[in-house]
Amino acid sequence: MSLSRHSALQILRSSAIVVLGGLVLGGLTSFGQTYLPAPFTQLANSYSVWLFGSFVAGWALSSWAWALLGGVGLQLFALAGYYAVTTLRFNAGTGGWTGNAIWLAGAVCAGPLVGLAGQSLRTRYPRWQALLGTGGMAVLFLSEAAHNTFVLHYRSEGVCFAVVTIVFMAAVLPLLRRSRPSRH
Repeated sequence: MSLSRHSALQILRSSAIVVLGGLVLGGLTSFGQTYLPAPFTQLANSYSVWLFGSFVAGWALSSWAWALLGGVGLQLFALAGYYAVTTLRFNAGTGGWTGNAIWLAGAVCAGPLVGLAGQSLRTRYPRWQALLGTGGMAVLFLSEAAHNTFVLHYRSEGVCFAVVTIVFMAAVLPLLRRSRPSRH
């Protein structure tokens, strides 16, 4: 069985979103940790920002299956991009095994869920799925706001995450209002 030209282009496009998106996100994280001013440095130390990358990839990809695979794939390529850029910048190793295992577990567990949440925004039908997926992403940002504010006592960083949540919801809510039947 041979792939049609359209299918081959779709696979190439989807793979580019995942691979390039992940590598760029990981590489920018390394620079953000160094050059962003406070309170924005915490955004570069945030897993919810990486998960937002999987959310956007899930939204941009063409199907539920691609969103699922793309969510985890983008996380894995972000991890690779981060460690590649950090190693090149500082001539340092990739850290201990435990730290890497935690990031890998996050990629495998959360990446596909957030990718599916992004796809739910794309299809917007049934509406409860789109609301649940979008609300889940907002809750990730709000949990970072609460953690920074009440646990770490980084109040300005907590406000930064709260503002990110407001901006995210302001951008997404108009998309949820439009009705669109599911394609799958």
